[in-house]
Amino acid sequence: MSVSLSIDGPGDAELISAVRGGDVDAYGELFARHVDAARRLARQLTGPADADDLVSDAFTKVLTVLQRGGGPDLAFRAYLLTAVRRLHVDKIRAGSRLRPVDDLAPFDPGLPFHDTAVEGFDNAAAARAFASLPERWQMVLWHTEVEQQKPADIAPLLGMSANSVSALAYRAREGLRQAFLSQHATDPDDVDCAWTRDHLGAYVRGGLSRRDGSRVDDHLASCRACAAVYLELTEVNSGLAGLLAPLLLGTAGAGYLSSAGGAGSGAMSSGFAAAKTWAVAHASLTAVGGLVVTTAAVVSIYGATHLHGHNAADLGSPPVLDTPAAASTLPTPDSQGPHGTRLNHRPPGVDTVGDTSPASPSTSAATTPPVSGDSSAPPVGPGNPSPSSTPTDPTTGPTDPTTGPTDPTTGPTTPAVDPITFDSSAPVNPALHSTYVVSASGGSGGTIQFSVDPAGTSNYGTPDASCSIVGDTVTFDHAGTCVIDAQEGTGTAALARSLSAGSGVVQQSIVVPQVPQDVAVHPSLETSALVGGQVDLTATGGDSGNPVVISATPNDVCSFVDGTLYFLNPGTCDVTATQGGTVDYAEGSFAATLEVLAPPNGDLKVSAEVTGSDQNKTEIRATVENLPDRSQATVTISPEGSYEVTPDDGTDCQKTGPASYVCTVSSDQPWVDFSVNVHNDETRFIDFAVAPVDPLIDPDPGNNTFRLQLDG
Repeated sequence: MSVSLSIDGPGDAELISAVRGGDVDAYGELFARHVDAARRLARQLTGPADADDLVSDAFTKVLTVLQRGGGPDLAFRAYLLTAVRRLHVDKIRAGSRLRPVDDLAPFDPGLPFHDTAVEGFDNAAAARAFASLPERWQMVLWHTEVEQQKPADIAPLLGMSANSVSALAYRAREGLRQAFLSQHATDPDDVDCAWTRDHLGAYVRGGLSRRDGSRVDDHLASCRACAAVYLELTEVNSGLAGLLAPLLLGTAGAGYLSSAGGAGSGAMSSGFAAAKTWAVAHASLTAVGGLVVTTAAVVSIYGATHLHGHNAADLGSPPVLDTPAAASTLPTPDSQGPHGTRLNHRPPGVDTVGDTSPASPSTSAATTPPVSGDSSAPPVGPGNPSPSSTPTDPTTGPTDPTTGPTDPTTGPTTPAVDPITFDSSAPVNPALHSTYVVSASGGSGGTIQFSVDPAGTSNYGTPDASCSIVGDTVTFDHAGTCVIDAQEGTGTAALARSLSAGSGVVQQSIVVPQVPQDVAVHPSLETSALVGGQVDLTATGGDSGNPVVISATPNDVCSFVDGTLYFLNPGTCDVTATQGGTVDYAEGSFAATLEVLAPPNGDLKVSAEVTGSDQNKTEIRATVENLPDRSQATVTISPEGSYEVTPDDGTDCQKTGPASYVCTVSSDQPWVDFSVNVHNDETRFIDFAVAPVDPLIDPDPGNNTFRLQLDG
């Protein structure tokens, strides 16, 4: 059972992002991780004495580029090594002097040799295949194939477990093979060529049946173009270090790899050995090896798409490959490649990245004609390992593709891609101005980036846009629909790579609701009212800042004017209060219905009686009869004479004369209590009169008085 260990520290991508954000301490961690590799390369370029100065200058230069927002997103080591190499070239050029010579022959590169066997592959399919891979895949291939590091050593750089690094490296290698084959998937018009190239991947890995392997052997023996494709694919499959090392290190590559422990030198030669084995049997078909073509093109294409894409020009001048410190580790200009060609041969139109200097004796040499050989010898490969097999008769022509079934599983396939999925759950009804951290995984191994979708997001491009995003943090600025896009990288080119890899763009939609506004009126309204009544009303609402508007309908029943609600006639009165909404706030409203009742009728009568007395005063209560519910009446108290009248506390009475009062009573308390002074040996009279208060109607006002006699 394998155990996958988690990595607590940040990966290189997180450290690079922190440096761009101003965290210089994060750059110290990057320095600690990669300084040994930079010193190894610097010693190959300048020697031990000046290596530390070159490394220091390179780290300083890369820090400046990162702080300006440039530089790599993940592959820090490759970028750093490029900086070391370019700064070294700057120093060489700064100290160089013009050297006059009287003989230009050593500097004449001669006429380049064009071999038709590989002429169609000067576009460097292998290089383009590598350049099309995600940066994570390129990084893991460099560290595992070129530097021969173990997954546990690479895990901290990627912020992954060792097991995850192993899985990523497997996917990257398979993705490179499949990407290379896809470069030639639509090239051939011949049916036999198409079938052969569909099966080359399985052929190189020894996965074909004996019959299909023999068929590939027969075709390669007679087809120069497919033989060149096979040669390049063999190189991609078994000599990846030989492709990648010159990419950044140039002529210092061999020494750098050897200084890392010797594993690199074996990797550099493995591709040549595999190609040479096959070329011995097919010398007439492979006069110019695809290995040299591919290596030069890898440098050209990778440099254009990655180093320049990360502002690598800021690191120094373009590198030259013929540096004195590394000259002893390179083949001489007359060295022979696996197919009888000089190793420094460059195809037309393909040059080493950044090599803008004139050709020198150490960087140019004429190629030799193709080595002749027996073209009938069968290829030596996984499908036909025995060199002693009977050669195929070239006069018989290609095998009929209909004579045997093809295996659909052995053809080129799209590199393995996991669909991008959101790991974070979208919030439900998020509050305004709240935030949400979004995360996703999957894809082809590249960095997943997030953005606000212009088409699905409400009011996109205006101040009222529903959301915004910085990094992986979404802020819900306004109400509406917010759509988040997740894809590998940003921009048209990144989107095209994602779509070609099968991942594309995935979306997460979030609805940000409007804030409700609660509207209310004060005081609270009853369910009914009487004609002639009125209520002073005010209203409150939400935080939109819009006014609250009160209205009452129909106008012949009730009306709201200047803050007062009037009840005019019997009927149903609808009272509403509304507050307008905004982008962020929903419209608020209030509604109430009242029954406006007709004026009450009551035949009012008033009476009075003595309720108590002492030597100083007499207690009296006057009562109004037949007072309807929720109605009022007034009672006038008029003593005959100047008797002192005193209403009780809590009685609503107003003094109208020396001893007279008008008191208001209601259906809830239809009486009034008061007292009068005692006058001995004197007869006293008190008169009472009752009158209705609007809207009360008294149909018989003739019996609305009463006289109370007090005996002396």
